[in-house]
Amino acid sequence: MHSNHNDRSNSILTKHEQPSDKKKRLLVLSKGWLHPSIWVRRKFRDMLLSFAEGEQNGSYEFTFTNRFEDLSRMGAGDASNDSQFDGIILLIHENKLSDKLTSEFISRIQRFLSQGGGLLAVHGALASFKSVSEYGRILGSRFIGHDAAGPVEIQEANASDSFMLKEELYLHNYDQSNNILWYSSCKGEKVPVAWTKEENRGRVFCFSLGHFASTFENKKVQKILHDAIAWITRQVNEL
Repeated sequence: MHSNHNDRSNSILTKHEQPSDKKKRLLVLSKGWLHPSIWVRRKFRDMLLSFAEGEQNGSYEFTFTNRFEDLSRMGAGDASNDSQFDGIILLIHENKLSDKLTSEFISRIQRFLSQGGGLLAVHGALASFKSVSEYGRILGSRFIGHDAAGPVEIQEANASDSFMLKEELYLHNYDQSNNILWYSSCKGEKVPVAWTKEENRGRVFCFSLGHFASTFENKKVQKILHDAIAWITRQVNEL
């Protein structure tokens, strides 16, 4: 499905329009009814499209799908298809996928990153595939639960900047080598909410917030995610 449309396409692979070479192309897998809710997914899509139409007009093109099959088949039988996208964005919460499709999905992510691609995983994507150790290794975290939804203070790791959100704070066991950019706290312990890591030749950015649609209307969050997309698509090298 193309940017500026809904995601009811049967297959993005047969309908994707080749954009200008100047654009960074991202495949967005957004799936869910209750978590993430339709309203959350809509606000997230609106935010992404505002990036394409904002100050750097034309620098991004987003292709939306709600089908795992589209991502797992991307590039199958034709390695040249891998160059269609510079980044993959996940806004999902999935634990019921078949073993076969899960394996194909993880393999596709691994292959994409090994070729220098970028991955942005948002909220429920970090709570997905909890029993798949390789998925947790790629993200640099393993979901173990969440705090009650409510006011959360988000603090920049290496600066004094902070802001408040109504959110559901995810708790993780996480790789100590992750580059923590933003964190919150729970019962006196620091809880990372945004971090980066490099995976093989690829780049991974994780953002654990996003339970409420209002999160993606927050200007600070928009800036974090805009910067994240610039980093995973190698428009910038430092955050």
